[in-house]
Amino acid sequence: GKAVLSYTKPVFFIAIRMIGAGIILLSYQYIFKRSSFRIKRKDIGFFIQAIFFHIYLTYIAEFWALQWVTSAKSCLLYN
Repeated sequence: GKAVLSYTKPVFFIAIRMIGAGIILLSYQYIFKRSSFRIKRKDIGFFIQAIFFHIYLTYIAEFWALQWVTSAKSCLLYN
């Protein structure tokens, strides 16, 4: 992660990483379990909360802090 930050901004790196992972997971779901591919309307709020708090807030904060601290200290604080 520290090496990547010398080439790009943390927000861009997390966005590309999570978009790639989402495409892979949705493709797997669509190909192998097409019957359960539908998302219920009531679950959209839960997905948005998970996206913001679990992915955006945690990873952005970790990689933003990684610009100024060592990798070991960042991992310790993240965990």
